[in-house]
Amino acid sequence: MSEMIQKLPIDLSRKICNYIACPQPAALMEDIRNYRSSYDEILSNYKTRCKQFEHIESSLTLSCRAHHWVTNDLLRYHNSNRPTMYGYLPKIYEIFGRIEPIWDHKMLPAEYLYQQAPPRKKRRPIAWYRIDCYISRYWLQKPPQNQVRIFWGLMTPVERRAFAKYMEGEMTH
Repeated sequence: MSEMIQKLPIDLSRKICNYIACPQPAALMEDIRNYRSSYDEILSNYKTRCKQFEHIESSLTLSCRAHHWVTNDLLRYHNSNRPTMYGYLPKIYEIFGRIEPIWDHKMLPAEYLYQQAPPRKKRRPIAWYRIDCYISRYWLQKPPQNQVRIFWGLMTPVERRAFAKYMEGEMTH
């Protein structure tokens, strides 16, 4: 392949080399590797756990049940075991706030149904309202597999390890 690139005009070969040989930051690569391995591990643990309850939830596939449980436990864990129908705590806003700047500014308004109580009358950061819009109008409408992947991707490797350790303790009780 290098012989073919050498035959190309120098400007074109530089452009191609930028796409081929542009190394990514080590921290990003570690985060990507951690995402994949920890996602597979946590999903495997949940699938094992879901097999115990097949007689109760037989209408969904094993993978779908596992993703439903992971989504529920991720929200529960990051909301300090507080039901989301009473609102989200700052940790949830911190996690979803990591992608808030790239959202379209013309989002639909938030739907405060059974999932979350409307915000109290006190002032909150404007980003929190946009996060409420994203969660209620977009994220909760996605299949549970996508919800887990998005949430898992927004978490840092430290948060993923802490969640896995916490849930490991929960599953043994």
